[in-house]
Amino acid sequence: HGVRSLLLTSRRGTHAPGATELATELKELGARVEIVACDVTDRSALAELLAAHPDLTAVIHTAGVVRDGTIGSLTPEAIDALRAPKADAARHLHELTAELDLDVQAFVLYSSAAGVLGGAGQGAYAAANAALDALAAERRAQGLPGTSLAWGLWAPEAGGMGAGIEQADIERMARSGVRPLAVSEGLALLDAAVATDHALLVPTGLDLPTLARTAGAQIPPLFAQLVRPVAVRRSAAGAGAPGGQELAQRLAGLAGPDRQRLVLDVVNRHVAAVLGAVGGPGSGAPEITPDKPFKELGFDSLTAVELRNGLGAEAGVRLPATLVFDYPTPAELAGFLLRQLVPEDPAEGGDAAYEETVRASLRAIPLARLRDAGLLDALLELAGHRPATTGSPLTADDPAGEAGAIVDDIDDMDAESLISMALEGSDF
Repeated sequence: HGVRSLLLTSRRGTHAPGATELATELKELGARVEIVACDVTDRSALAELLAAHPDLTAVIHTAGVVRDGTIGSLTPEAIDALRAPKADAARHLHELTAELDLDVQAFVLYSSAAGVLGGAGQGAYAAANAALDALAAERRAQGLPGTSLAWGLWAPEAGGMGAGIEQADIERMARSGVRPLAVSEGLALLDAAVATDHALLVPTGLDLPTLARTAGAQIPPLFAQLVRPVAVRRSAAGAGAPGGQELAQRLAGLAGPDRQRLVLDVVNRHVAAVLGAVGGPGSGAPEITPDKPFKELGFDSLTAVELRNGLGAEAGVRLPATLVFDYPTPAELAGFLLRQLVPEDPAEGGDAAYEETVRASLRAIPLARLRDAGLLDALLELAGHRPATTGSPLTADDPAGEAGAIVDDIDDMDAESLISMALEGSDF
C-alpha cells in the first residue's frame, strides 16, 4: 500500500521477543522502522510519544491479553487487566489523536468475535472488546475514520493471542463449524475491511456445511441466515444419525430394555464424538462405560455444552445447559433422555412412581388450602375421621395430630382413588 514509515510500540519495545528480527526484515523490504517501548494504557506516556510523531497518518491498535475465567473467579483486578490494554488504550488513542490534530486517515481496532458471539470463560474479555466496537461506531458518528475488526481465531502458526491454543480446542471448534484463519486470509480480510464504510466487521473462518450439519436446532441465531434452510432442517437430525421424530418413533416400537439400550448407544456415540474417542484401542481415548462419571472422562463446561447441543439436535428436544452435571453418567443421561422422548405411561409399569408423585403433592398442600378449596372434609370422611370444624385441632400448628393420621391413611390409597376423591365436588 506504499506505507514506508512504521512506528511500532509495545510495553517492552525492542526487548519484546522477535522485535529486532522483525525490524530487520521490514528494513530489508524498504521500510523505515522505529520500535519504541510505550505502555499505551499510560495516557501521559502515549501523549508524549504521539507529540513526537506529528506526521502520524494511521493507527492500528492490536494490543490485548488472554486471561479467561468464569464469572465466579472474576475480580476487579482481573477485569482491569483485560480492559486496560484493549479499551482504555483505544480510548487514549482516540482522544489524543483528536487533540493533537493528527491527520489520521485510518483508525483500526483489533477486537474479538468474543464481544459479538460471546465465549465460555470470556465474559470480561468480551466486554473489553465490545467497548472497542462501540468506540469505532462513536468515531464514525463524529465523522472520523474508525473500523473495529472482531477477529475470529487465527491459526496458531500466525502467532499472537491464538499461538498457545491447544489442538483439542481447535478440533472442538472445527466440529461446530468454526475454523482458524490462515495468515494470508487474515491479511486479505484486513485489506478488505479498511476499504469499507462499516464501523464493525467480524472476520472469522466458518465452515458452513459443517455448521449446518452439526449445529442443527442449536445453530447460533447470528449464523442462521448464513446456512440454507434445507441444510438447517437436515442438520437437526444430526450427522448420519436418526434424529428428532424418527428417533422417537424407533423408540416407540421397542420394548423397555431395547429402548434403554438404543438411547444409551446414542449417548455413548455423542460422548465419543465430543471427546474425539474414535481412534480405537491404543488411541489414548478414555473408555466410556455406562456408570463412569463424565468428569472422569475429561468433560468440562465447553464439552458439556457440545454434548448437550449434539444430543438435542439428534433427539429433537431442548435440553438444559446443566445436562451433564444433573445426570453425571452416560446411564443417567440416557435415562433422562429416554423419559423426554417416551414419557413413562402409568399403565405400563410406572404406577409406583406415579402414585408417589401424587402422594408427595398432597403432602405438600397446606391444610388451610385444602379447607378453603372445600376438599378437607372429603379427605377426612374418606380416611374415617370426623370433618374439621371451627376450633378443631386439625391445624398447621398441630402437624403431629389428626393431620398425620390422615396422611397415613392416604398412603393406603391408590393414585386413582386419591385423584377421584380430591376432585369430587370441586371446581377443579
